[in-house]
Amino acid sequence: MYEQQEKDDLSLDFHSGRTLRMQYRTVINITALLSFLQIVFCAGAVHVRQIVAQTVSALTGNDALLLASLMDVWALFEYTCSFMLPLGVVLLIFRDSVFRPYVPFSPKIPEHPFAAIAFSLAVLQLFASFTDVLLNVLETFGVQLVFYDSVPPETPVRILLYFVSTVLLPAFVEEMIFRGYILHLLLPFGKTAAILISAILFGLSHLYLPQILYATAVGVLIGYFVVRGESLWIGIFIHALNNLISFLSEMAACFLPEPAYGIFTAVTYAAVILCGIVGALVLCAHASGSNRGAVLESGSVYGTTLEIPIAMRDACTLPMIAYLICAAYYTLIGSVRLPV
Repeated sequence: MYEQQEKDDLSLDFHSGRTLRMQYRTVINITALLSFLQIVFCAGAVHVRQIVAQTVSALTGNDALLLASLMDVWALFEYTCSFMLPLGVVLLIFRDSVFRPYVPFSPKIPEHPFAAIAFSLAVLQLFASFTDVLLNVLETFGVQLVFYDSVPPETPVRILLYFVSTVLLPAFVEEMIFRGYILHLLLPFGKTAAILISAILFGLSHLYLPQILYATAVGVLIGYFVVRGESLWIGIFIHALNNLISFLSEMAACFLPEPAYGIFTAVTYAAVILCGIVGALVLCAHASGSNRGAVLESGSVYGTTLEIPIAMRDACTLPMIAYLICAAYYTLIGSVRLPV
């Protein structure tokens, strides 16, 4: 599908006479600006949240349950704005000169979607276990990580809002930004580079060390299947179901006694891994009988691609380096207990 798109339907305007690499650096700078604005909006949202909490508390007469429910609703609004407002600013600045957004909500059903989803969930569960081991290793070397203990909601209304905020909303909003927008903005320069860069930016957007490596792996895996499946829906389903597993684990920890919780965790993990093995076998059987196999690069939509080393090197523009420094700073102060 991507190779057959007309230029007018894609993101970039190549009528400016600039070379492919010059256009690529421009797109990298735009994604750096978008990512930087997300940090700015998230940092500012903390102060806005305090003002909103004080205002709501005064209006509700210090009703703790009502206050908590209303703040849950505000958190949904705040989260959405932290991604969509920066996107709106970038579109407002560059809408006429550089690109138009392209989010492929194609109705096309990719080949073997259930196998792809099952395989992805299993891989992500295994990588989550690897990440936990890696974090434990860091702690043995004296790196004191900050862990944020969230109190799971206990009322039906708050549980529903928590489900929306942790399962549904991130799957739609984050996939629209990182796979539906950034990945497709980079896609004309090469599929592999687009997947890798969008995944790295997705990981860094979490600004929390225990999540960065895992989120980057999520971005690579989802990006691959979005490109292969030629639709954003496969990524949304993988993202939502992966978040659903975490949600169910939190709810089980909250409401089940310890023996039952341990059994629930073991059964869930085993079921996901077993389904993933079946999914992997189906995908391997399909790849062995397909002319394409698992190859991504079949030529970009403009007939040429940047080689991966060149693409990664040219991605290190000054705006992108500035964003990486900013992201590293906020990740450090939010993830590591620094000595006083």
